[in-house]
Amino acid sequence: MSAERTVVARTAVARLGARTLAPTLAQAGRHPSRAARLAAPGALAAIAVGLVLADAGFVSSRHAALLALTMAVLGAFGGSRWRWLAAAGLVFAAGSHSLATRLETAASAAGMAPFEAIIEGRVAHTRAIGSRSVLTLHRVRAVDGPDVPVRMDLFFDGPGEPPAPGTRMRARVRGRPLAPRCNPGRTGDGRAQRRRGVGARAAMSHPRYWRVESPAPHWRRAFEAERSRIVSSLREAGRGGPL
Repeated sequence: MSAERTVVARTAVARLGARTLAPTLAQAGRHPSRAARLAAPGALAAIAVGLVLADAGFVSSRHAALLALTMAVLGAFGGSRWRWLAAAGLVFAAGSHSLATRLETAASAAGMAPFEAIIEGRVAHTRAIGSRSVLTLHRVRAVDGPDVPVRMDLFFDGPGEPPAPGTRMRARVRGRPLAPRCNPGRTGDGRAQRRRGVGARAAMSHPRYWRVESPAPHWRRAFEAERSRIVSSLREAGRGGPL
């Protein structure tokens, strides 16, 4: 399915879902005690069940999307008696679809060979491992070289600060699909990375072989600057801070 058709399909489901959820939320507003007893626990339970089933491989992204469409239609045209069931089904489908999509994205890279390529990708987020920074890139494509996973972890060794989340960057990298790396006391099967949709780990071929293609939006830079300030202040305060 093309990107345009995907957007149209998701927009249609979202509109039907809004038509389903709006009367349900209105009814919950008229009965706050009932909403407190049922709405929040039911939504959390539906999300949890959806995540567990998707993680176990029982629900695919396609199944979750079909369920969301079915529940949206049921809630929109099935009458008031079906709206609570439809709302729970939509929440279940949203949770399972999100995780299933990430797992399928990671699994699509399992059969790829180790690669060296010039890639472009957008920084989703950054984290520090020791003295190194790890960038999670998404919407990755190969500018020069073989096909690469669309989402990967890149160990950043370039000079200066790593690019902020939201930045689109280009770099020459060497990488390979996720493989077990069993250290003592750890399973090392890469399950945590696959749950984030990461299909490969890569390192820069040379610290200077990278550049920024387009910087992060201003609001994203301001958000990350404030986030870094808070994290730095917490680290300076030490474990427990002033407690």
